[in-house]
Amino acid sequence: LFAFVPAFLVLAEAMSTTGISLWLAQVFFPFAASRNVAFISGYVTMLFCNLFETLPATLIVFKMIDSVPMWRPDAILAAGAATAPLLRDARRAALSAVIFGSNFGANTACIGSLGGLMMRRLAALQGVTVSNAMLLKQGIPVMIPVMFVACYTLVHQTTL
Repeated sequence: LFAFVPAFLVLAEAMSTTGISLWLAQVFFPFAASRNVAFISGYVTMLFCNLFETLPATLIVFKMIDSVPMWRPDAILAAGAATAPLLRDARRAALSAVIFGSNFGANTACIGSLGGLMMRRLAALQGVTVSNAMLLKQGIPVMIPVMFVACYTLVHQTTL
């Protein structure tokens, strides 16, 4: 674990430095002034959790959010009184949805979290086989609607 965390910090920073984070962040651009970006952020994080693991997925999505030019502090200040609050709210919604995605996304595959890997190992010690296919089959029908409800609630709050 001591090498795991720094390795992914370096990976996330390298993605930011090389422009990969900005390239990936383009998925947020059409929603940069809308809280609806929470849906994109949450589901992207959820997907990345199933491909990597919660820690690297979260770091990568945070770097993507930091790469959105419209959400940089100087851009928000320059946006004017009408647009600046929309940009700030959208950024907050995107960041908040990462929390949902990293928690809900980890429930759909064994690799989604260290807890999933430990659960799989403990189950194996008891003679129970837990496969990724089994978790996906049971997790996706539950987690996709849960993510939708969480993001919908976030989007429709009066304040963030």
